[in-house]
Amino acid sequence: MKIYAVIVTYNRLPLLKECIETVRQQSSQLHEIVIVDNNSTDGTHEYLEGIKTDGFFIVHLPENIGGAGGFSCGIKTAVEHGADAVWVMDDDTIPEPDALQKLYDVIVQNPNAGYASSRVLWTDGTDHNMNIPVFCSTSDSTSSVRKLKQSSFVSMLITAKAICTVGLPYKEFFIWKDDTEYSSRIVNSGFDGLFVADSVVLHKTAVNYNADLSTAPVSQAWKFYYWKRNFIFMSKMRYGKGMKFYIKELNHMRIAYMKLLRRPKVERNIFWNKIKEGYHDGLSFAPKIEMINRETV
Repeated sequence: MKIYAVIVTYNRLPLLKECIETVRQQSSQLHEIVIVDNNSTDGTHEYLEGIKTDGFFIVHLPENIGGAGGFSCGIKTAVEHGADAVWVMDDDTIPEPDALQKLYDVIVQNPNAGYASSRVLWTDGTDHNMNIPVFCSTSDSTSSVRKLKQSSFVSMLITAKAICTVGLPYKEFFIWKDDTEYSSRIVNSGFDGLFVADSVVLHKTAVNYNADLSTAPVSQAWKFYYWKRNFIFMSKMRYGKGMKFYIKELNHMRIAYMKLLRRPKVERNIFWNKIKEGYHDGLSFAPKIEMINRETV
């Protein structure tokens, strides 16, 4: 099985170097490492040009198309170059030496597997709040391998068969919900999503956080435009645009505003304006799934 790693990076060169080093030191053999540079301006371009070898495939994007665009590009590149499975991660992901091997073992033992995901920890050893998956059941909570409804792109090994069946992630999402939508799409298409507790990676964010309207820094308010716009699109895909959709959306907006009431009025208005923009644009947002044509997977 040819396994390609896909690392998406943007202006985090020190973390990228650490990520690359730990990926190269995996106990399971990688065929190639695809690095997608989202038009970084911190010296990443020059560094990547300097490490070009047979084991690397470097993609320099002419503009920043977000994590969603980067993963779509990287997955497409890997599969079109012959990958049988694609191991995706952000540039601040630091896998343990056997993280890939543990994912690989589960994939080959489960013929219906569409993807396998690692356990994602923060630097203090606790589960990372941003990357806690959604399980199919709580009855198997002590099992080392559990079925998933959805997961994150922080260390996910995806089979080429699943990719060629469901298409690529929506690159138009830019950021947020691209991985939850994609992992759910794979499971909803009949594949198994699997959580592998023994496969462990660190997600080296500055703090252990999740997207929360009541605590997110004001500097991150712009991201909530994509949070709402992408959520609206996913809700439309699930419910259509009938009464159930609008009831769900009204409740979602109500909960969001209740969280914002905990913030000072000036901050509240900044976030609320971004959410309203996302809601408005989400009603007409209609990205199309890009398929990959490959005869043998």
